[in-house]
Amino acid sequence: APQTLRPELSAVAEARSHERATAGMELWPEKEDVPLVPPPLHAEHVSTPATPVESPSDMPLSAEAAFVEARRAQDGGRWEEAVRHYQQAIALDPTLPEVYNNLGHTYVRLNRLAAAIEAFRTALVLAPDYALARNNLGSTYLLSGQEDLAIPEFLEAVRLDGSYVTPYYNLALVYARRGNAGQAAAFLTKAFAMDPAVLSWVREEPDFAGVWNSPEFRRLRRVRTVQW
Repeated sequence: APQTLRPELSAVAEARSHERATAGMELWPEKEDVPLVPPPLHAEHVSTPATPVESPSDMPLSAEAAFVEARRAQDGGRWEEAVRHYQQAIALDPTLPEVYNNLGHTYVRLNRLAAAIEAFRTALVLAPDYALARNNLGSTYLLSGQEDLAIPEFLEAVRLDGSYVTPYYNLALVYARRGNAGQAAAFLTKAFAMDPAVLSWVREEPDFAGVWNSPEFRRLRRVRTVQW
């Protein structure tokens, strides 16, 4: 399943901050479906310069070895180190879309959204049918306040993989934000049918509050077999 992330304000909010800014993002190969949460109001959306790639003598012998080191760094929360290893992997083999996807995921963790968008776009140039990167690009657009660009990416992700629950949920969230209860309920119904854990995502997501008592959501709650 994909891994997630999330940012906020002040030292006290720092821990929650990384958890809010990047939910809905997914890593390869461990795909862990997580709902998208709204971006912090004061997130920094400016990309910073890329970390320099080490000299050839310091580089691993293969892109696969660099990838493994990058995932190990991500699992340990060492984001800058992960960026460096992914850049090494790209220097050794620039044709692997999974590397660009995970690099984009790491940039989102660092709140470098412009760099993340570029990485996800590159992954999709290499593999246009890569549903995971489509969802992640849409999530990053949404985090950067570009809803109109996010929606087509989520729609394309579900077209490519109709069993992929996360973009259905993300679409429900976008339409809930817009006050479109009918569309939000339709996409949420599809997500819930694939994974009942979606229920816990909805309970934690304030963006559904505006449509929660709409006729569409009341009807949706009535037909669910679990307690909303």
